[in-house]
Amino acid sequence: MDRYRVAFVDYTEQHGAFPDGDQLAKWLFEQHGVGGRSGEVLSSGHLRRYL
Repeated sequence: MDRYRVAFVDYTEQHGAFPDGDQLAKWLFEQHGVGGRSGEVLSSGHLRRYL
């Protein structure tokens, strides 16, 4: 399972709801240490296909 899917499932279990793109990006960054190339939070557009 890829890291985006793991974070999506983790977020959903913790919050009882599906995240939107911004929520998932922030969750990935804060809880899983996943960010963009220059260390910033991913854009919600980058995660669109995972939602």
